[in-house]
Amino acid sequence: MLGGLTSYSDIRGALGATDNEITDDMLYGAQLEAMLRVAVAEALDGASYQPILDAGQSASSTPESTQNLAMLRLFATYFCSSRVADKMRLAIPELISDGKTQMRRFSGVDFDALSASHRDHANSALAWIKTNIGTAVEEKASLTILALSVPNYDPTTAEGE
Repeated sequence: MLGGLTSYSDIRGALGATDNEITDDMLYGAQLEAMLRVAVAEALDGASYQPILDAGQSASSTPESTQNLAMLRLFATYFCSSRVADKMRLAIPELISDGKTQMRRFSGVDFDALSASHRDHANSALAWIKTNIGTAVEEKASLTILALSVPNYDPTTAEGE
């Protein structure tokens, strides 16, 4: 999801759920990727996450670039899992049965506390990202390049030659 920053399995793993309890279709329908895309863009002040991903996955990655990628992935996973705990608590089955046996799961879970805990993890990772990665990412393209290119010739009036 979002270029390898997290996966549906990672999100389910953070929540302690299986793919039978929270399906890929449920996670896809929750629009997590759109929310994550916005959150990562805000975390990196609009810069692309791709250089961080490439540097962390390259064969010549440094411990710093590996740590940057790990923190970005941690943020992505816990950001999404907090959203799932917030929004999908009614969709997670509490009684699981195969017709013969039954099992109660998530019946005593405080989803508000779970969501708050995951949000705290995501916010800790976000603070680390803004402190350590925010200054290291490539500058996003801006219009300052155009400001350097000032025409000194007007072809209509032939002034400035």
